Amino acid sequence: MASVVPAVNQLQYHAGMGGGADPNGLISEDARRGIVTPAYSPLAGDAHAALLGDATVKAIGLKHNRSTAQVALRWVLQHGHALATSTANPEYMAEDLEAAGTDWSLSAAELATLDALDVAPDDPVKAMCRLS
Repeated sequence: MASVVPAVNQLQYHAGMGGGADPNGLISEDARRGIVTPAYSPLAGDAHAALLGDATVKAIGLKHNRSTAQVALRWVLQHGHALATSTANPEYMAEDLEAAGTDWSLSAAELATLDALDVAPDDPVKAMCRLS
Protein backbone atom coordinates (compact mmCIF):
# COMPACT_ATOMS: atom_id res chain seq x y z
CA MET A 1 0.00 0.00 0.00
CA ALA A 2 1.34 3.45 -0.90
CA SER A 3 2.12 5.79 1.97
CA VAL A 4 2.19 9.02 -0.04
CA VAL A 5 -0.92 11.18 0.37
CA PRO A 6 -1.95 12.82 -2.90
CA ALA A 7 -1.85 16.62 -2.98
CA VAL A 8 -4.89 16.94 -5.25
CA ASN A 9 -8.04 14.91 -5.78
CA GLN A 10 -9.76 16.45 -8.80
CA LEU A 11 -13.29 15.18 -9.18
CA GLN A 12 -16.53 15.93 -10.92
CA TYR A 13 -18.30 18.31 -8.56
CA HIS A 14 -21.36 20.39 -9.33
CA ALA A 15 -24.68 21.65 -8.08
CA GLY A 16 -27.57 19.28 -8.68
CA MET A 17 -25.70 16.08 -7.95
CA GLY A 18 -27.96 15.30 -5.03
CA GLY A 19 -25.14 14.74 -2.58
CA GLY A 20 -24.95 18.29 -1.32
CA ALA A 21 -21.69 20.16 -0.95
CA ASP A 22 -19.89 17.11 0.48
CA PRO A 23 -21.03 14.04 -1.51
CA ASN A 24 -20.44 10.84 0.41
CA GLY A 25 -18.14 12.75 2.78
CA LEU A 26 -15.34 12.80 0.23
CA ILE A 27 -14.73 16.56 0.35
CA SER A 28 -14.39 16.61 4.14
CA GLU A 29 -12.19 13.52 4.08
CA ASP A 30 -9.90 15.18 1.54
CA ALA A 31 -9.74 18.30 3.74
CA ARG A 32 -8.96 16.19 6.80
CA ARG A 33 -6.02 14.67 4.95
CA GLY A 34 -4.81 18.02 3.55
CA ILE A 35 -5.81 17.12 0.00
CA VAL A 36 -6.98 19.95 -2.26
CA THR A 37 -10.22 19.10 -4.11
CA PRO A 38 -10.69 21.11 -7.33
CA ALA A 39 -13.78 20.56 -9.46
CA TYR A 40 -13.92 19.48 -13.06
CA SER A 41 -17.20 19.33 -15.01
CA PRO A 42 -18.69 22.03 -12.77
CA LEU A 43 -21.56 22.28 -15.27
CA ALA A 44 -22.54 18.64 -14.65
CA GLY A 45 -20.83 16.88 -17.55
CA ASP A 46 -23.33 14.69 -19.40
CA ALA A 47 -26.12 16.00 -17.16
CA HIS A 48 -25.47 19.66 -18.03
CA ALA A 49 -28.79 20.08 -19.87
CA ALA A 50 -30.70 18.97 -16.78
CA LEU A 51 -28.76 21.30 -14.48
CA LEU A 52 -28.72 24.34 -16.75
CA GLY A 53 -32.37 23.84 -17.69
CA ASP A 54 -33.60 23.41 -14.12
CA ALA A 55 -36.30 25.89 -13.06
CA THR A 56 -34.69 26.49 -9.67
CA VAL A 57 -31.31 27.30 -11.19
CA LYS A 58 -33.01 29.55 -13.75
CA ALA A 59 -34.89 31.43 -11.02
CA ILE A 60 -31.71 32.04 -9.04
CA GLY A 61 -29.98 33.24 -12.21
CA LEU A 62 -32.81 35.64 -13.02
CA LYS A 63 -32.67 37.08 -9.50
CA HIS A 64 -28.98 37.91 -9.97
CA ASN A 65 -29.20 38.73 -13.69
CA ARG A 66 -26.86 35.80 -14.39
CA SER A 67 -26.98 32.72 -16.58
CA THR A 68 -27.63 29.27 -15.17
CA ALA A 69 -24.03 28.37 -16.00
CA GLN A 70 -22.81 31.30 -13.91
CA VAL A 71 -25.01 30.19 -11.01
CA ALA A 72 -23.60 26.66 -11.22
CA LEU A 73 -20.01 27.90 -11.35
CA ARG A 74 -20.61 30.30 -8.48
CA TRP A 75 -21.96 27.43 -6.35
CA VAL A 76 -18.64 25.60 -6.76
CA LEU A 77 -16.58 28.71 -6.04
CA GLN A 78 -18.57 29.66 -2.95
CA HIS A 79 -17.99 26.19 -1.57
CA GLY A 80 -14.29 27.02 -1.75
CA HIS A 81 -13.19 24.92 -4.70
CA ALA A 82 -11.15 25.79 -7.74
CA LEU A 83 -12.75 24.72 -10.99
CA ALA A 84 -11.90 24.02 -14.59
CA THR A 85 -14.13 24.83 -17.53
CA SER A 86 -13.55 24.22 -21.20
CA THR A 87 -14.89 26.07 -24.20
CA ALA A 88 -13.71 27.48 -27.51
CA ASN A 89 -16.54 30.04 -27.46
CA PRO A 90 -15.25 33.50 -26.42
CA GLU A 91 -18.70 34.47 -25.09
CA TYR A 92 -18.75 31.45 -22.78
CA MET A 93 -15.20 32.22 -21.65
CA ALA A 94 -16.22 35.75 -20.68
CA GLU A 95 -19.34 34.44 -18.94
CA ASP A 96 -17.29 31.90 -16.98
CA LEU A 97 -14.95 34.66 -15.78
CA GLU A 98 -17.91 36.84 -14.76
CA ALA A 99 -19.15 34.01 -12.54
CA ALA A 100 -16.13 34.61 -10.30
CA GLY A 101 -16.70 38.37 -10.08
CA THR A 102 -16.83 40.10 -6.73
CA ASP A 103 -19.99 42.03 -7.58
CA TRP A 104 -22.38 39.19 -6.71
CA SER A 105 -22.77 36.08 -4.60
CA LEU A 106 -25.32 33.43 -3.79
CA SER A 107 -27.11 33.75 -0.48
CA ALA A 108 -26.90 31.05 2.18
CA ALA A 109 -30.47 30.06 1.31
CA GLU A 110 -29.63 29.80 -2.39
CA LEU A 111 -26.55 27.70 -1.63
CA ALA A 112 -28.68 25.38 0.51
CA THR A 113 -31.29 25.11 -2.25
CA LEU A 114 -28.62 24.21 -4.79
CA ASP A 115 -27.00 21.80 -2.29
CA ALA A 116 -30.28 19.89 -2.11
CA LEU A 117 -30.97 19.95 -5.85
CA ASP A 118 -30.96 16.53 -7.49
CA VAL A 119 -31.18 16.89 -11.27
CA ALA A 120 -28.52 14.38 -12.33
CA PRO A 121 -29.83 10.99 -11.15
CA ASP A 122 -27.23 8.91 -13.01
CA ASP A 123 -24.29 11.16 -12.22
CA PRO A 124 -21.05 9.27 -11.52
CA VAL A 125 -20.36 11.52 -8.53
CA LYS A 126 -23.03 9.59 -6.61
CA ALA A 127 -20.92 6.45 -6.91
CA MET A 128 -17.83 8.02 -5.32
CA CYS A 129 -16.33 6.08 -2.46
CA ARG A 130 -14.89 7.49 0.73
CA LEU A 131 -11.16 7.30 1.10
CA SER A 132 -10.07 4.52 3.41
